Amino acid sequence: MNDIFKDMQAKVGCEYISDLPSYKRKVWHEMKRLNLADYEERQLEDFSKYVFGMSYQTIKDVMKQQKGREEQCRKQGCWWKRKEQLAKKQHQYWFDLPIDVAEFEEKLGIGAESGDYRIIEKVLPYADEVHEHTSVYQLNELDFMYRQLSSDMQEEYVSLLTVYDNLEALYICRNVITVYPDCKSMIDVARQKLMNDPTFKHLSEDCQEYYFDFEAYASHLQEHGKFLVTEHGIFELPE
Repeated sequence: MNDIFKDMQAKVGCEYISDLPSYKRKVWHEMKRLNLADYEERQLEDFSKYVFGMSYQTIKDVMKQQKGREEQCRKQGCWWKRKEQLAKKQHQYWFDLPIDVAEFEEKLGIGAESGDYRIIEKVLPYADEVHEHTSVYQLNELDFMYRQLSSDMQEEYVSLLTVYDNLEALYICRNVITVYPDCKSMIDVARQKLMNDPTFKHLSEDCQEYYFDFEAYASHLQEHGKFLVTEHGIFELPE
């Protein structure tokens, strides 16, 4: 059987296998192109956890979901024009997302794969990732990934992009991000963890309320974890 660690190292062009976690986006694109049946299931599991910090089953579920992408979007979309009509007013249309490819081709009179069209205006939360040459298929893929984020993540999308490189990186990690929507500080997170963590179930309510050092526990969490504090809650991120 092939070695996915070595194969991926060669495909993304990193010097060492240990560098692969720093190339998540490239690795993800290459995984979608590979015939994963060429690799042992156990190695794929090890690889997924090493690079993405999640199980191979989760990776497979994500890949499967990306083939569906028919979530509805109402207030987001783009103006498109045929390439040869950019200097004119005709042949431009607004399309809500996700875009119906057949309708797109009928209105503009060109094939969606032709590349003979341009985006001239957009209203999108991930607008920085969309350019005039972005294809219909790429745009629908971005739309699908954004719709799979929780409402909390969508609300703090800009803040999360200070940690993640782009929408796809956030989408891949979305299931291993814990959200504390009602927490304003790490002490709030410490209190919530105390209530939900079975490790502390033997502590009485009085002990938790009057004797437990929440400040110390909050400092411990922050020192040994990765957290993003936002206006609408706190996100615990995978290392």
